Amino acid sequence: SETTLRFIATSDWPRHRASMEGYGTFRKSLSGAEIKDFSAGLSGDAEFEISESFRILAALDYSSAPESASSPVTIVGTVSRPIRHVIGGSLGVEKDVGKLRFGLTGALNREIFGNAELSSGGTLSQTDRNSTLATVALRGGYEISPALVPFVELEAGGRYYQLDRDTAGYARSANRFAARAGVELDLGEKVGGEISAGWVQERPDDRRLASIS
Repeated sequence: SETTLRFIATSDWPRHRASMEGYGTFRKSLSGAEIKDFSAGLSGDAEFEISESFRILAALDYSSAPESASSPVTIVGTVSRPIRHVIGGSLGVEKDVGKLRFGLTGALNREIFGNAELSSGGTLSQTDRNSTLATVALRGGYEISPALVPFVELEAGGRYYQLDRDTAGYARSANRFAARAGVELDLGEKVGGEISAGWVQERPDDRRLASIS
């Protein structure tokens, strides 16, 4: 059995724009192995038009749910998967210069893992998995038409773990670099978005760990 409550709120302002969405989902097995968990999330974003060619964008989101069964981290002898909290936010500016489009965005994303309950009793701390990802992205684009704006984006930042070294003695904090190319689409009030492809790499501080890309 799965029950979800969801709400969506959107502004009706003549100039600026804001929206918010939240949900809560409860799952429970009706037979067989006992499954009972709850997940929830809240997100919001806003766009402020300072002038016809200058905009400020902000976003904030939070989610809480049991860690996915597909997680590469396996904890032996647990009663249930630990709760994973994700808190994120971003703040950016966009500037139009003729047909050129420029954007600068800073973002923070924090992952927090709850303790794992052991089948033998007690709990196992997951503090060494808590981390914060901080990035800055610079985007440049060119308006071919009002509906089509190709762009390139460069990103730099770092992933910072709460503990300098995990329980195995590895320093997993890393530097992050990314590059993307794509196109922004604006086909009117009903359809809009972007399509992109790119490459990202994180280089751990510990030289015993290979880069992830």
